[in-house]
Amino acid sequence: MPEIEAIKKEYEEILQKLSDPGLISDWKNLEVITKKKIFLEKIITKQEELRETKSKIEENKAILSTKEDPELVSLAQEELPSLWKRQKVLEKELKSLLNDGKSEEKGSVIVEIQPGREEMKPACL
Repeated sequence: MPEIEAIKKEYEEILQKLSDPGLISDWKNLEVITKKKIFLEKIITKQEELRETKSKIEENKAILSTKEDPELVSLAQEELPSLWKRQKVLEKELKSLLNDGKSEEKGSVIVEIQPGREEMKPACL
């Protein structure tokens, strides 16, 4: 996925920025960069989980095609449906993360809290 490669490159650039000692004095920029780093880590981790799951699926398919060890073939047959489910879930989660990264708003909201007007009543003793 070319998109993932670009994300990995951006992540490496962020790590370089975070190693700059001058960044500590710029709290606002440090916060923005740290949030971006955390978000990119989620994408990279999810992509790695997906890659590992696909690899396990291929391993199980290879075991099924050899048919050398009946016990191992049986285990591979049992594991494949859960791996396919896991793959679909991971693909959906990764797609969602990638779409979140493209959204302009990123869930930021400004909330203004104002005091309410309540009539003061004397306390009864």
